[in-house]
Amino acid sequence: MDFRDQFHRMSETTSKLTQNIEEASKKASARARIRRMMSRCKSDLAEVYQEIGLKYYAENQRDPDQSYVGLFEQVTDLWMQMDTLKAELAGLDHATICPSCGAKVDDLQKFCPECGCKNVSYGKWQSEQRTASADTKDAESTIQGTEKSVYKTTVEDVCDDD
Repeated sequence: MDFRDQFHRMSETTSKLTQNIEEASKKASARARIRRMMSRCKSDLAEVYQEIGLKYYAENQRDPDQSYVGLFEQVTDLWMQMDTLKAELAGLDHATICPSCGAKVDDLQKFCPECGCKNVSYGKWQSEQRTASADTKDAESTIQGTEKSVYKTTVEDVCDDD
């Protein structure tokens, strides 16, 4: 009987351990689920705060409350930097930013594909290329003319020495 009692006690102990592990696993799963939900809530809350801030800025940018003036100036400066960077980026692709809707418009397009606004930079990069090409040709001819005159002067100097 002694062997059976030990086996029975081991069985009970194993059963209790299994129950404890199961309970701990359920709690860990519940904690993880709650943490995910909290994370989603924080993310949603940040989006709502952002929306509030955007609306408040849009509604009060002309006459902000004194306590927000510095923040409004920072936002305005950052928007200006973004516009400058967008224009630089578009310029690398021979495009501009539409002043009406903010869409990227290729310099070969007469009108914005988004809103139909006239593209003031239509063909601009082509004329700049032509001007740059003409300037390069002028510079090359000036250099060649200078080289010829230097060569001529040098030859004349050598001939005069004889």
